[in-house]
Amino acid sequence: MYGVMNGESGSIITYLKHIWGTPLFNLEMNTYKAEGRNDVLSKWDEVQQENSKKIQKLEEASLLHPYSPELYYNLHLLYSEKGDKTKAAENLKKARQIDPSL
Repeated sequence: MYGVMNGESGSIITYLKHIWGTPLFNLEMNTYKAEGRNDVLSKWDEVQQENSKKIQKLEEASLLHPYSPELYYNLHLLYSEKGDKTKAAENLKKARQIDPSL
């Protein structure tokens, strides 16, 4: 939180990832917009675009390797970070069906 309080963009992005999908996220984003924190806003867009690319690659890989719990678990993590709780839960369920120890 020290980095967030000091306005460090890297710390802010980490913080935003943790509050993504909550009402607080929208309040914080509006604050950063009002403050003109284009560095934070553009970095957040980059993170979202990168996550979308990773999701696409893992989805393609899961078609080739449908019995890989790691692929589904990583999809679970990425969808969670993206805020898609339904897809995150579906992929965690698939991973646990293959490997119940997850």
